[in-house]
Amino acid sequence: MRFLLALILLAPTPLLAAETRPAGIADEWDVAYIGPVKVGTLHTIVDRRDAGGQMIVHVRQSVDLSIKRFSDRMKLSMKTDSYELPDGQLYAFDMVTQMATQAQRTQGRLGDGGDQFQLTIQTPGKNETVSIPWSKEVLGPYAPQRLLAENPLEPGEELSFKTFLPELNAVTTTTLKAKRREETTMLDGSKQELLLIEATQDKVPATMTMWVNDKGQALKTTMPMGGLALTVYRVSRAEALETPTTGDVDLGYETLVKLDKKVQRAHDTKSITYRLLGDDADTLTSIPETDAQKVLGRDEKSVRLKVSRQVPPKDQRTIDDSVATEYLEANAFIQSDNPEIARIAKDLVGNQPDPWKKVTRLEEWVDKNMTNVAFNIGFATAAEVIQTRNGDCTEHAVLLAALCRAVGVPARVAMGLVYLERTHVLGYHMWTEVNIGGKWYAVDGTLGRGGIGGGHIKLADGSLKGSSAMQTFMPIFNVIGKLKVQIEDVEQVQ
Repeated sequence: MRFLLALILLAPTPLLAAETRPAGIADEWDVAYIGPVKVGTLHTIVDRRDAGGQMIVHVRQSVDLSIKRFSDRMKLSMKTDSYELPDGQLYAFDMVTQMATQAQRTQGRLGDGGDQFQLTIQTPGKNETVSIPWSKEVLGPYAPQRLLAENPLEPGEELSFKTFLPELNAVTTTTLKAKRREETTMLDGSKQELLLIEATQDKVPATMTMWVNDKGQALKTTMPMGGLALTVYRVSRAEALETPTTGDVDLGYETLVKLDKKVQRAHDTKSITYRLLGDDADTLTSIPETDAQKVLGRDEKSVRLKVSRQVPPKDQRTIDDSVATEYLEANAFIQSDNPEIARIAKDLVGNQPDPWKKVTRLEEWVDKNMTNVAFNIGFATAAEVIQTRNGDCTEHAVLLAALCRAVGVPARVAMGLVYLERTHVLGYHMWTEVNIGGKWYAVDGTLGRGGIGGGHIKLADGSLKGSSAMQTFMPIFNVIGKLKVQIEDVEQVQ
């Protein structure tokens, strides 16, 4: 479910906002809807400031969302201040995201040489500093808006440019393709003749559709999301802040994947063979193959997948020194050096030499000590979770990964689908993987069963390190709302 929330935060603000004004100042409001339900507001302020004798453009963007998920209400916010040079190049930003009890902050600034961008990622209990390659071609958020306002596209024309996505800490190439002029229905039911533009970004596998007026303003933007649609409308301040009167859409239930048959004790199985059906070839390109997850066959619109229970053999339970250090080191999301996490992990494993037995003890502890399974938390770090003991699968996964790293076992998080035994459907999920004997094995702190059976379908994994942390979620966007799953065979443990 975090994948959907990440998508909402990634691209809610129309790429085109205010028309160019003589004073260079804009104050614009938008509202965000999922289907017929208002879920939040977006506020953009643009002004020009003197900085050392040159005028810079300052853009402040605020996103506030309230989303229902498995009957819990989750509130998310993101506030970004960005600064760009007269030629449009981004040279600094400051983003604060609130997805849990404590805020996460990312700051960036252009390095002295101009070929590196320095990032500082701050989460509770941990700061990370990283650099990413940079060029003068990377624009701030206002520059492309100004370009399009000054030189509006005509049907058949397109425009490409590079921008920085602070939500992903990555440079992306954005392409705008003007399609046609058409009559478009606005939020109040009125109709306007607007230019339809399709926008794609190479780091985000989703296409936004924008309806733009003659001044280059996007008055309506929509993007598919989990079988629904996220739509942003330009409105007045009063309209943006008024209380919505429509009902609720529950993203948790809306994104569940139905199955054609039930599986008894799915998490105790030896293996399950699935057939995954996608809307198109791209939907299934992100399905990975691992030691536990084998592709038995693939065609343009389906994949046969066998998921098997894997446990490290007793004679191979060692830690491979060749495993990348990012799976052993503490980072801003998996704070394995947190004193409380380190103390608990070491107390639990004691002098146990077997790394798999260490891991299963830690898995059982997470399952038993996460006292409140809550769906109103966006994404908490391990340092937060060890204090609150609240959250859902993502909080279980990052905490278990941190505990494992604290006792020297390489760990990462995995994302995909899990079989929900009460309702016999698949839900989007996160769990933990550990490396023992040079191979990765799955454990799940929400289950505490000493590993997993055939009830997990993996789509992605990552260490959550530094600038690439949120990019881990990208493969998930290829399948949300596009996937159908059938059960072909079940092999129970004898």
